[in-house]
Formats: sequence, C-alpha cells, structure tokens
Amino acid sequence: MANSKKLKKQNKPKQLPTHVEKKREQERAAAKKAKRRRIWKRIGIAAGTVVLTGGIVWGVFTAVQKSGILLHNRIAMSSEHYEVNNAMMDYYYVELEKSFFASGQDYLNYVGVDPEKSLKEQIYQGDTTWFDYLMQTVTSNNEQMLVLLEEATAQGMTLDDTEKADMEQKLSGINLEDYAPGVRMEDVRKAVEYSLIATKYSNKILADTKTSEADWEAYYAEHEDDYLQLDALSYAFTISDEGMTAEEAMEQAKLLEQTTSRETFEKWVEQYLTDTGVEEDVVNQKVEACKTTGALSNFGEEITAWAKADTTQPGDTYIAQSDTACKVYMLLSKPVRDEQPTVDIRHILLSTEKCGSAEAALERAKAVLEEWKKGAANEESFGELAKQYSADGSASSGGLYEKVYPGEMVEEFDAWCFDESRRDGDTDIVETQYGAHVMYFVKHSLPRWQAEISGKLDNEGYQNTYKALVEQHPVTKNEKNIAKVADER
Repeated sequence: MANSKKLKKQNKPKQLPTHVEKKREQERAAAKKAKRRRIWKRIGIAAGTVVLTGGIVWGVFTAVQKSGILLHNRIAMSSEHYEVNNAMMDYYYVELEKSFFASGQDYLNYVGVDPEKSLKEQIYQGDTTWFDYLMQTVTSNNEQMLVLLEEATAQGMTLDDTEKADMEQKLSGINLEDYAPGVRMEDVRKAVEYSLIATKYSNKILADTKTSEADWEAYYAEHEDDYLQLDALSYAFTISDEGMTAEEAMEQAKLLEQTTSRETFEKWVEQYLTDTGVEEDVVNQKVEACKTTGALSNFGEEITAWAKADTTQPGDTYIAQSDTACKVYMLLSKPVRDEQPTVDIRHILLSTEKCGSAEAALERAKAVLEEWKKGAANEESFGELAKQYSADGSASSGGLYEKVYPGEMVEEFDAWCFDESRRDGDTDIVETQYGAHVMYFVKHSLPRWQAEISGKLDNEGYQNTYKALVEQHPVTKNEKNIAKVADER
C-alpha cells in the first residue's frame, strides 16, 4: 500500500518579509557557531582524557613491570613438579654472562666480542647474536637442570645444612640491581636452590657411573692405536699439474729417505727449501712443522703398520705415496702410550679486568691467600674461598681442575703445575695474562692415557644415565616466553 504521507499534497510555505528572513539567518549562523564551540570543547576534553589515560596506562605498565608480575607469570619452562619463570631465566642469563666476560680480554678478543657493546648487537654466527647464543645455552642448561631436579626429588635428595649455609653465603652477595627490573630475591633463591640440588644429583650420577682401572685396560686393548703416540718427522712433496709430477716427487722423496737422523732430515729439508727459493723465515717455519706427534690411528693403516712393525726402529724412514703427494716419514721413537702424569689442582682467579689492573689483582690475590692461611688452611676451605672470590668458570666447583695434562693450561700456570718439586698441598700465586691465580696443588693424578680413557668412559656412563632420565622426566619449553626475556633486559 502506498505511503499516505508521500501522496499527500504539500502546501507551499508562505514568503516572509526580507528583514525577518535576514534576522532568522543571523540567528541560525550564531547557533551553528555556538554548536561548533561546544563540539571543539568536547574534543579538547576527550583529547586531554586520552593523554591522561595514556600516561596512567604507561605508569601502570611500568609499575607492573617493576613489581615482577610479568616476570613471575611468564613460565619459560616446566617439568612435572617444577617451573622456571622469566625472572629465574634472567638470573641464570646474567650469571652466565658474568662468567663469559670473566674469561678475560684475550679470550673476548679471540672470539670477537667487545665488552663495551651490548651482546644483542654482536653476531655470534649467521643471524645469531651473542645474546641469543648465551640464552640458548641457559635454556639447554635449565632443561638438564629440571630433569636432574625431578629425579633428585624422586630419590628424596635435598640440601644438607652445610649446603644450605653455602647457599645463604651466595645469596648474601647478590645485588638485585644486576638483574631485570622486577627480579626478586625469592626468584634468585629458588633459582640457586634448584641449581644446587640438580648439581648435587649430577655429582651422584658421576660417582655411580665412575669406571675402574680394569675398565680402562679393557677399553685400551680394543682401541690401542687411538692411544699409542706416533713421534716422527715428516715432509710431503706435493704432486700437481702446475708443480711436480709424480715421478719428480718420488725422486725427491727417495733422496730425503736416505737421511739417518733427525738432524740430517731437518738439514736436508732446510737446504731443499732454500734451493727452491723459499724465504728464510718461511723455511724455518716449515722445518719446525716437520715434527709430527699424535695418536697413531690418525695416520692411517699404512703408517700404523710400519711404525708398529718389530723391524722398524727409530731413525728408519718410509715413503707413503698417494695421488697428491709423496710423503717421507722418519720414526723418532717407537709408538707408546702417553704416560705423562696429569695433576689435580684448585685455583682462585683474581682477574685483571675485575680488579682494575694487574697490580691490583696481585694484591687482592695476596690478601685471599692470607685469608686462607688464617682459616682452616686445607683443601676444603680453599674450595670455599674459590666459590666466593674466583672470576674463573671453575668457581662453582671450588676452583677444581682434574686430570690436567702438560701443555693444557697457559704457560705460567702449566709451569707451576708440572714443576718437579711440586708436592700435595703446595700453595702459591701465579700471574698470567688473565690476572693473579692463587694456586693449590691437590695431587698427581693418572697418566694421560688413563685420564683420557677414564674421562671418555665416565662421560658415556653419565650420558646413558641422563638419557634414561630425560625419557622419565619430560620438560616443556615456552619459546614465546623465553624470547621475552630479551625484552625485559
């Protein structure tokens, strides 16, 4: 049906006088102007409200961040009975970063890290920054920690009174300003306790899976060539399209083969290089490089068989030919196991970096050694001081290094450890490029071959036990929350 209002005839409005129409137009204009003022006033009030609200929101966000609510509520990883939140992750990261920087300027230079710049701005590898790498390490460490913590709990393991006292000692030195805003002492306490219990159970696994001398001997019998040391000289004549032919390389090799002592071998190589136009400093380097030492198995079956043969004696030579070279070997001694003794030592590093100078590090080391002498003055008390003062990564284990072999440590450190006069319980201060080390000699340990085999077998036993625990105690990781740790720093 049609709308009646539309169909109704519209009456034409009456024409108003000109002066009346003009007055009404002025009134309408004034009304519009007033309306516009009211609208802009409202807009101004609204804008002010937005600014005020934004300030309130930012203030609330900052307060929430400082309170630690976000850090506590973000769970980075968890197991059946335990959780690691972002506050704890931040603590673990900072402690690892401290240890990293405590490695010393020489190490940082070697890996290309500038301690004055943020690790978030420095590339470790590819697109991974050093911050990312350390955080990945923290995540991996914490995953292992939770597995061990679960099993420790299942076995009823807790911290004893001495261990609790050690924990309190560590906590007393904590400065919360080192960590992200909102990290509380309760977070740090929980993080330290978890770590200590997990480490305690880890040490139990190590003790339970420790192998014996009979195990080492049996393993050696099956892998003898991996532990027999080849001590020889060698020099290779390279075959190439641009250089020597195979015949020319063999001709020179046969001449070198005629030498009968180390001296004549090295003299021959020196003269040969000089005659072929090699510069003197390079000649010296190449002659030095003739000295060849290493596990017999690294040299292949041909050289292994030659070196072990009863008919082969020191001073004998042998030519090993391949498609690319003719290489001459001279045996310096029959292959034997590496019987060099290893040592167990403890040390406390007072780093040059932390102390400000080498002189300050030395004075601090003297004070620490004096503190030890005035106390119980035994290995245990030395280990406690290492936990308290050492800037080295070994601090958590009381500064202990086990089965150290000759040449493993920096020169000054090595010289002190392997001095012939060294006796159990000896102490001293040794200065190196890293700072001043307060030293404690624990004991002479296993021959190197036994140290290597026992280390290998003990590690395999530990890893086999740990893998079984991983199956029993799965760990869940929240990658999004872990990624937010970076935003909180």
